[in-house]
Amino acid sequence: MSTPVPFPDSTRLTAGWVFVATPRDLWWHSDHVTTTGKVENEVFWEDLWNAMLERLQRPVTGVLLDRDTARRIGEPLLLQQVRMRDESALPAETSASVLGEAAETSKWHVAEERKLSRDQQRHRDPEDARYERNLDLPALQQRKTDGRFAHPEWSQLDRFLRPFGFQILKRKGLPDEDGEEVFNDTVASLALAKTDGKQAPIEELIVFEEIIPNFCRRIGFRAIDALRRKTTQKARPEQLHSLEGMESEEGSAVQLADPAASDRDRPATWRFEEIYQQCREDLSPVEWGLIFDLYVAQKYTVKDLIADPAKLAFLGIDATQSPATLRRRVEDIINPALERLADALAV
Repeated sequence: MSTPVPFPDSTRLTAGWVFVATPRDLWWHSDHVTTTGKVENEVFWEDLWNAMLERLQRPVTGVLLDRDTARRIGEPLLLQQVRMRDESALPAETSASVLGEAAETSKWHVAEERKLSRDQQRHRDPEDARYERNLDLPALQQRKTDGRFAHPEWSQLDRFLRPFGFQILKRKGLPDEDGEEVFNDTVASLALAKTDGKQAPIEELIVFEEIIPNFCRRIGFRAIDALRRKTTQKARPEQLHSLEGMESEEGSAVQLADPAASDRDRPATWRFEEIYQQCREDLSPVEWGLIFDLYVAQKYTVKDLIADPAKLAFLGIDATQSPATLRRRVEDIINPALERLADALAV
């Protein structure tokens, strides 16, 4: 990589400069290196880089890359994204695409290193206390000559998934006798190829840690179907309906792009790119931008927002009102957006 030069002293970048970022320490490469034109909205790209670096380090719960490795993987990926950027794309659309690609790139890096080292525990987060060791994903993905999955590692998988599965079933309120059937059907579904002839779900995993969120989503859907057959009640995510539900007990915003894996029963852990992919037409660009700033980049809190006249003016809110009134005005924008997301994502 060419020797970087310091960031130019201007509030607006001149043509031919694009950053290769490290958080709070930006470097910029000249036009002949990047063959790119003028970069607009450098603040957006800096915020996106910070979110991207976190996603590279923790692409799924249980995986942890060191920051230097994440940066080494991320810089060329960021440069490619900047070069190939669609100037007409909404910021939320760009963010969803970049964060999704960062997670996939990181997982493939981990999978390759585990393959080369023959160590399925490589890059496992030492602070992940949910279970002791990864199972052997390549072994689980092996098929016999007749197409069946029958490696002995599958006997370990049932025991491994049971506590995670029954935690979901218990939370859904499914009786034990019904829960056992749902659990067994869900485990079996991991080995079933899709109707279009594509890979079985177990074969779609890149790293073993993905099996927990994958399985929990599947068993959650099946539990809801089982309950519907009994009660015809529609399950809805609850806490996504309001601003208060998206805040912690301490009042800080829950990070929508949480590095933790998505859990269907915990809307605060749903990844931004997953939500945007499903709901892009349900919110306005202003609403998507506000959600990204609050819950993904976490550039500021609601308290910061109502104290900033420029941000309030952008939202069409009169900054001379009382703090309580300003918060209600912000809620009038955020809450309907969160409600529409909840409606769109309810199963």
